[in-house]
Amino acid sequence: MTLTDMKVRAEFGYDEESHHWWFAVPALRITGGACLTRQEAEHHCLDAIKYALADESATSNQTGADTVELSVEVTFPQPTAGRATA
Repeated sequence: MTLTDMKVRAEFGYDEESHHWWFAVPALRITGGACLTRQEAEHHCLDAIKYALADESATSNQTGADTVELSVEVTFPQPTAGRATA
């Protein structure tokens, strides 16, 4: 079975008080921040997603269950006019 076009929402915001960008990926319970630029926040977001979905194949399967490995590709949409990046 192949599922295509699965999407995970990532949120980005700018904190006017601290002058830093933050990010969140609610479905994976990821939050982060203190980034100076939106681009830095996107980079840290991708790193956090990669960490959350890290390959645990080195961990032994102590349950005896059948296991499979799924391929996951994460990409950001192309920047659009009006998207804040400051």
